[in-house]
Amino acid sequence: MVRQCQGCQMQQKMPEKVQLHPWENARSNFERVHVDFVGPFQGHMFLVIVCARSKWAEIEDMGNCTSAEKTVNVLRTIFSRYGIPKQLVSDNGVQFTSDLFAQFMKNNGIFHIRTAVAKPSTNGLVERLNGTFKSRIRAMKFDKGDLNLKLANFLLTYHNSVHQSTQKSSAMMFMGRILRSKLDLLKPDTDGNVEKQRMKLATSESRNFREFKEGDSIIARDYRPTSTEKWLSGTFLSREGPLMYKIDIGNNQVWRRHVDQLRKSEMNNELPRRESSPLNMIPLNLSEMPVMTERNDPLLVTGNPEKMPSLNENKRSDQMLMERRYPLRERKPPNRFSY
Repeated sequence: MVRQCQGCQMQQKMPEKVQLHPWENARSNFERVHVDFVGPFQGHMFLVIVCARSKWAEIEDMGNCTSAEKTVNVLRTIFSRYGIPKQLVSDNGVQFTSDLFAQFMKNNGIFHIRTAVAKPSTNGLVERLNGTFKSRIRAMKFDKGDLNLKLANFLLTYHNSVHQSTQKSSAMMFMGRILRSKLDLLKPDTDGNVEKQRMKLATSESRNFREFKEGDSIIARDYRPTSTEKWLSGTFLSREGPLMYKIDIGNNQVWRRHVDQLRKSEMNNELPRRESSPLNMIPLNLSEMPVMTERNDPLLVTGNPEKMPSLNENKRSDQMLMERRYPLRERKPPNRFSY
């Protein structure tokens, strides 16, 4: 009888709410966005946009104008930053039901989903952000700065805050990193501390940097296994880098040595000169490159073998007999950059 009574049916309460039905999970950032208007709030209207996957939020101050034309312009600017979404969820506001907005959705290939009338929970993602936004702005009542400054501070904090559903911040989900904020000034800067320590060691007054000038008498460390002396006298020739030098050790031979392998000396006449081993030596003249004779000849000679004088004539110690260790090949000095 009650179900058939028209008066009784018109006085029924709302039915029991159905079980919550979640939205499908978005597979990529900005694939589905939820939009809504907030206001009037502190004399302004705000357009709120939330990414369904990363929970990244954008809040635009619309002033007192919420027309469909301005809404389209703001959304077009946001889409130019992050790309055009596949789906857009909104309520049934006049801006979202206008022909201009429908044409904008069609031209960009966006599927527009409108929630049920007077059912804000359907668009609960953006509705929940609306409440958080208004409560945080009210909490900044006694802070200095205008509304735009407070809005910027809120967005920076919100993007770095861990979201309950993802257990990650929206900045990490959307950009793959945490946004730097003033709170980072209280955290130890590992990379910065390492760089400062390196620069401190490099510029320490207690560390003496040895430098050589052209014509300085120098002794260079001798690393040849056949050498009987640790040091060999030479003369500064050129500088290849901040710490790398070329040293003339006589007989048209040059060594490359690090500054830690060189020392100044006034005893060049008393120290041994270059021996015959070609280890780490670079000829000054390319025409005097060491070349190999015929394949079965074990001699290492300089220049043209036919024009070379005998060892007894020039008495040069660098024309030693040595056993061949490497196959026949054309030997060239390396091309090095000059600083």
